[in-house]
Amino acid sequence: MNKATRRYGLTLAVGDSLLLAIARIIGAEYMPGSFERAVEALYETDNCDAEWELRGRFGLFKVWIERGDSIFHCTLSAQEPRFQAGKELMWNDYIAGGGNPL
Repeated sequence: MNKATRRYGLTLAVGDSLLLAIARIIGAEYMPGSFERAVEALYETDNCDAEWELRGRFGLFKVWIERGDSIFHCTLSAQEPRFQAGKELMWNDYIAGGGNPL
């Protein structure tokens, strides 16, 4: 990614529907259930946190997983117009999940 790449972060409840939509936007392949398996794998270790990535041709979506949390800090890095589409998707998911728009 070059200097025209933009980054956006938000705390979200991450699920397959969000990840499939983000994958389409950034040109990545996502297999349903893979994020859930990553969360489960964290519990099989002594680690308290981990980072999970969905890397595509047009961007990168990262999720910071912390043991015991059901919502996760997520960041999207992509170029326009994909950045705007991903940002809107994340924001709408945040609001739909009860996030405070103020």
